[in-house]
Amino acid sequence: MTMTAAKSNQRFLANLYRELKPRRLRTFYEWCQEELVIPDGPYKGMRFNSDRQPYTKLIMQEVGKWRRHVFTGPTQSGKSLTAFVAIIMWHLFERGENVICGVPVGDMVKNKWLNDIRPAIMASRYRSLLPKKGAGSQGGTPTEIHFLNGATLIFMTGGGGDKGRAGATAPVVVITETDGMDEIGGTSREADKITQLEVRTNAYQATGLDRIYMECTVSLDEGRTWQEYINSTASRIMCQCPHCGVWQCPGRENLVGWQGAESKMEAGRLAKFACTEPDCGECWSDEERLSMNMSAKLVHAGQEITPDGTVTGTPVDTDTFGGRWDAWNNMFTSPQRIGEMEWEAEQSEDAEALQLKMKQFIWALPAEDLNTEKVPISVGIVRGSDKRYQGRCSGIKRGEVPHGSHPLTCFIDISMRVLQWSIEVKVDKRIHVVDYGFHETPHPEVIGDEAAIEAGLHELCPMIYEKYPLISLGLIDCGNWREKILNIVPALDGPWMPSHGLSNYKHPENNNSKVQTAKVKIPIDGNRHYHTSKDGAIWVVNFDPDALKHRVHSGFLIKPETEYGFAPGCITLPGNDPLEHTEYAKQVAAEEFRSVFKEGKGVKKEWFKTRRHNHMLDGCVGNMVARMVVATHELTKRNARPRIYGVISKQ
Repeated sequence: MTMTAAKSNQRFLANLYRELKPRRLRTFYEWCQEELVIPDGPYKGMRFNSDRQPYTKLIMQEVGKWRRHVFTGPTQSGKSLTAFVAIIMWHLFERGENVICGVPVGDMVKNKWLNDIRPAIMASRYRSLLPKKGAGSQGGTPTEIHFLNGATLIFMTGGGGDKGRAGATAPVVVITETDGMDEIGGTSREADKITQLEVRTNAYQATGLDRIYMECTVSLDEGRTWQEYINSTASRIMCQCPHCGVWQCPGRENLVGWQGAESKMEAGRLAKFACTEPDCGECWSDEERLSMNMSAKLVHAGQEITPDGTVTGTPVDTDTFGGRWDAWNNMFTSPQRIGEMEWEAEQSEDAEALQLKMKQFIWALPAEDLNTEKVPISVGIVRGSDKRYQGRCSGIKRGEVPHGSHPLTCFIDISMRVLQWSIEVKVDKRIHVVDYGFHETPHPEVIGDEAAIEAGLHELCPMIYEKYPLISLGLIDCGNWREKILNIVPALDGPWMPSHGLSNYKHPENNNSKVQTAKVKIPIDGNRHYHTSKDGAIWVVNFDPDALKHRVHSGFLIKPETEYGFAPGCITLPGNDPLEHTEYAKQVAAEEFRSVFKEGKGVKKEWFKTRRHNHMLDGCVGNMVARMVVATHELTKRNARPRIYGVISKQ
């Protein structure tokens, strides 16, 4: 054998060995860093680098670890490339697997292939694997594309009959514009169209190779994308503030400064991201924002992050990874530009529509944020004249206590001229307002405010107790007359007890020796406790009104009627005419919860009055506290423990 022939033989054997040697499959993140080339935009022709968008590293490292994946983020953040196109390419070319690509309608197939998928393949070294003829080689709308490595890309849509989705199987399904497919087939006997696509992977479940991916901008909170996300790992990208050291997941509330600007340009100049932690409130520079995102940690639901950055805890038991990022993580957009867009949305004639777009396309939030009240409380909602809340008026006569209801409670809110009172009862799992009213105090200008209040209570309390003798407990608010009310209550016949709503409420701890000597009783609920008067002669219920106002509004935001009767947790009113309760509704809706940012202090969330009178809102809170006290007392009696309150009689 000649020297040339020997060398040729060695090269052949080396190439054969290289081909036969098992190849280590790269992770999705590794593959993207080494193979993915940006097909368009300012980084066109450059290799993908996660340092440009740090969130991508955290998200990409989870791909393939879970059976199902859902991704959502703002537009123009690289979402389509990293959470749709790159995933398809990784499975086709690195893993050599067939992929089903789900799109809502047939017209979108051509657009996704020619504008998104094919350009990315052409920019990579895998362009040599494109078919030379047939589907995918030229223009047109492809249905199946057979690549030269043997892998196939199959397009399926949400339209047409079930047969169009039932003919093919593959280990991988990648769905884009997920919410556009979130509907039930009109003539289908199967499940929704996304589920129909998912079952195309059933043949591969035994091997553990089946993978589902869904990518979409969020729409409504009832939409498939958001529902999939909140029921998945719901993973958060946590960043550490360089000033206070607190780990947090920055969002829309962290963009400050633009509010109140007189022009779009001024809003942009003033806009900045800032820490909203109490006692911090420091603004973050662009360099700090990038550094915080570079060192971010991914935390799944069920996990926590310690101050030193250690992620602890066990993720929720799910097979679905939920990846979400927002404008804070989008390094392609500056706080200045976001501030300008926020200002434009606020000033627009169609502000509601633009605010919706800001939430969905910039902040990756649904139309109705699950972390806040879904709809603002209003007079129409409270009194039931809003069509969505018909049935608020129960048809029960005013003053009538439904049979079998318990407990019946009363709350009296004190002011110098008028005593506002309301009576509620728990009926099954809802709350019913039995009665309410306003009782004028006699001649406060002549006899003074304290004497007028005392005289008014001695008139009102017997009237209420005579009409409603089954009242379990009536609370009387101390307000600005604490010592006076503490002296009055023992002289009242009936189940009356003083209470005090404290704006800066702090719940005492059981292990505090000072608490024990002060004869404080700690109930089960953390929003109230009992304290004795100075001489120890009478118990006072202290409570946190601000925390409980949220519960009251939430009760009114539950639509009363269901096909099975009243909805659990809702609040109903007496009578049949919503207009009868207009003043009541105005007072219940007289406050709203707002966030106010103060530089150097962070965001403070507080209740603000939108109307002068809010007594009936206080009445709802007071009756809620009374029910808590009754429940605690009954629990104590059941367990034969010393009771913590009782009917207060004259001392």
